[in-house]
Amino acid sequence: MKLPSSRALGADLGIARNTVTQVYEQLLGEGYVHAQTGSGTYVADTSPHGVLDGGARPGRRALRDHQRLSRRGRRTIEMAGVGKRQWGAFMPGVPDVTEFPLKTWNRLQNRMCKQIRPELMTYAPGGGYRPLRRALADYLRVTRAAHCQPEQVIVTTGIHQSVDLAIRLLCDVGDEVWVEEPCYWGIRNLLLSSGLKLVPIPVDAEGMNPGPRQRARPPRLIICTPSHQRSLYAERRALLLAQVRARYGERLPVLGGESGLHMVLALPHLKDDLAVAQAALESGVLVRALSGYYSSARAARNGLLLGYASVPPAQIGPAFETLAQVIDGFG
Repeated sequence: MKLPSSRALGADLGIARNTVTQVYEQLLGEGYVHAQTGSGTYVADTSPHGVLDGGARPGRRALRDHQRLSRRGRRTIEMAGVGKRQWGAFMPGVPDVTEFPLKTWNRLQNRMCKQIRPELMTYAPGGGYRPLRRALADYLRVTRAAHCQPEQVIVTTGIHQSVDLAIRLLCDVGDEVWVEEPCYWGIRNLLLSSGLKLVPIPVDAEGMNPGPRQRARPPRLIICTPSHQRSLYAERRALLLAQVRARYGERLPVLGGESGLHMVLALPHLKDDLAVAQAALESGVLVRALSGYYSSARAARNGLLLGYASVPPAQIGPAFETLAQVIDGFG
């Protein structure tokens, strides 16, 4: 369709011709119109390819589009498991958002925005905003007795991204991962979409309880339920972490998550968790947290949760920071 000339459209709308010319130039630059010398300006065809395929039924077209995806892309879509209903009464994991102190939040936000410095308007460094990383490192020292440096803290969007970074660095497609049976569906779907093989491990009163068959075949990764459920196998989990670090030292990255959600262990040579624990007890070891994010029962707001990972300084720390920057850009 041909558009009116800038002079004619300006007269019809009662605006200056220069205004119409600037609008046409903007539309031309964004690809919404195209100009033909000596002929005029025409509306460009911006319809997506799927819309042009009017002869195909929606179901068949969706199936064909699905088949164009990579295997990993198809796994990700199939394992998404995200519902449209995100909040309401009795929704698992969702607090009463109507109780959030919006007035106080807005007042503090407005106060801080008035103090914003020019460097905060640019891209953040890899790993996240440095003052925030220092504050999180201090928080871990006080609340978790975890002696980590700010450089070891990687800011993420939550437990999913923290675990995603971990499996990207520590696992290859086809690696076996121990998960609890039943397992948190979000982490389960993340692992499956990444091409990992899940090995369900029964859970007793003390937590994960692998049998002789599982212990004979060590996994690449173990994901356990969290420490914030204080009554759930805290002693066994602590023993397992300590003994693995003592047995393998710096040769093996032991990533234990004190997140209130999950802990992650990279155990390429684990054969018997009790045996490894005994070896660790012979020499005291402090294990740092991997995927911590703070959410108390009263203060939790699922839309505002902040994720962070505290990782070992050698090798894995710089790798986490680099990978986080690759995935998030410089945001």
